[in-house]
Amino acid sequence: MKIYIFYVILSFLIATSVSARKTGCEGNCENGFGTLETKTTTYKGDFKEGRMHGKGEYVWKDRGSYKGDFREGFFEGIGVHWVHSGL
Repeated sequence: MKIYIFYVILSFLIATSVSARKTGCEGNCENGFGTLETKTTTYKGDFKEGRMHGKGEYVWKDRGSYKGDFREGFFEGIGVHWVHSGL
């Protein structure tokens, strides 16, 4: 019974995080170009299979930004990372 409750809670958390990730999407955030906004970040660029893939810009609302290449959801290739000092 404990393992069943664990899996129910785990499934709920996964479903909630996936739906939260998709909240705030404008455009095609599955396969195409779109803007995905969360509470702390914004990504505007190319998507493939629901992940950042291609050219885009990732902005942390309180820290800085990265503009460049992405592959399967990760920074990869050529890009520029700016750090905002908060001054």
